[in-house]
Amino acid sequence: SWDILAGMHGSGLDNSVFLRPKETVLLQILPFKSEFRASFPQSAASANVIYQEWMLKDRSKTLLHWDLFEQANSEAFHSMSKQDIIERGSRGFGTRETAMFWINQDIVVPLDEWQRMLRSATQAVSRVREADMEKGRRSGIKLPDQ
Repeated sequence: SWDILAGMHGSGLDNSVFLRPKETVLLQILPFKSEFRASFPQSAASANVIYQEWMLKDRSKTLLHWDLFEQANSEAFHSMSKQDIIERGSRGFGTRETAMFWINQDIVVPLDEWQRMLRSATQAVSRVREADMEKGRRSGIKLPDQ
């Protein structure tokens, strides 16, 4: 069983329904300027799983597929500069097709950020487990590691 399910925004994160309640983390990695979280925060809450997320902030660490944007919103693609589109971000265009442009990026997660994300998720799991062990001690329940 897993302690942490980490992945890019996408349907693979639906596997969070198989995580152990309370003591596991769903860590969603969001591409640059992509504010579309889908239902993953709500799914994690419903499953009583800890939800964390990280979004790429550095434009130089992403490859945007402009052909997807042009297919989704040809009028905006031809009337705006790429910089203007980037500044508007994913919330600036309300169509599902345009959202596909934002979530289908190729990104690089810097190693130091990846390590920080995993440390944060590991600490969250540890805090919950320590709190559960303390509750067990106070109630007199004999836990396996005692």
